[in-house]
Amino acid sequence: MDVIVIVLLIYSAARTRASMRVPSRFMNQPPLQTRRRFLRSAASVAAIAAPTPLLAEDQRKNATPPPVSEPDVLVCGGGCAGSAEALAASRAGAKVLLVEKAPFAGGIITSVGLPYFDGIAHISTHRIVVRGIALELLAKSGVTTLDAKTVAKHNPTIPNTFEFKLLLDWLFLEQKQN
Repeated sequence: MDVIVIVLLIYSAARTRASMRVPSRFMNQPPLQTRRRFLRSAASVAAIAAPTPLLAEDQRKNATPPPVSEPDVLVCGGGCAGSAEALAASRAGAKVLLVEKAPFAGGIITSVGLPYFDGIAHISTHRIVVRGIALELLAKSGVTTLDAKTVAKHNPTIPNTFEFKLLLDWLFLEQKQN
């Protein structure tokens, strides 16, 4: 299926380029890519990429079954909200499985470089309105303390996103050991 999708995208790109305005001096030349040539090459690629039935059968015979995990809580996404959810559920005694597509947790703070904790404090008074794990992460990052009533800015900034990745890793490992 993946091969077919890739092949169709290549054909679509070739058709798009072919439909672009071409200078008149090139009009009498034969096209570089015809539908017939494309389909021949696509069939060749598909034949090479398709696994042989014997290989698949041998792989099935020798393969070990994948490990089965039966978590109480499945968290999809290790951004700030997903990380906080996984930590909270684990601290409450649940068996948690956190699935993240990036090789690290932290979401937009660590992957895009927007290290702001928006919504943790009131926009005009800077009074902290969100506590719990969000404030714990901010405190362990050195921005404030756990017992703080206000912060300097309504959207405090994490000083070092790499250290924030390590902090989340450390907190996850700490929970795994408990």
